[in-house]
Amino acid sequence: MQYVYLIKCNSQPEYYKVGIAMDVENRLAQLQTGSPFELTIEECYGFDNAEIVERAIHQAWKKVRVRGEWFDKIDVHDLFNHLHKLGPKIVVITDGPNGAYASDGENRFQMPLYPDPGPPIDRTGAGDSFASTFV
Repeated sequence: MQYVYLIKCNSQPEYYKVGIAMDVENRLAQLQTGSPFELTIEECYGFDNAEIVERAIHQAWKKVRVRGEWFDKIDVHDLFNHLHKLGPKIVVITDGPNGAYASDGENRFQMPLYPDPGPPIDRTGAGDSFASTFV
């Protein structure tokens, strides 16, 4: 199975890459080698028809394309609309320090980060834990 991913370049301004890969972690490592900025995987979805989905996203976001597969800041509501058009009934988007968003196609919700009194020790597995709890 191939995955459509959204990788964020933590620069100012922030840029996003939409691509496909069999191994997204490996693809992130390849891209990180050539980037002076930290890159993080924001979203990743498995599809049997990943090339078609990737092409549809690139076409939909052509007005915010910076270069190649890199795009300017993507509005979360626009992202919801495009992801729902691809078929899922429920879409969840995690957005790092901005919390998480969810949509069922009619209603949209935003949940801020839990107000932790101290800085996190390690965020490894946080996204996996979130996703498994949601499912």
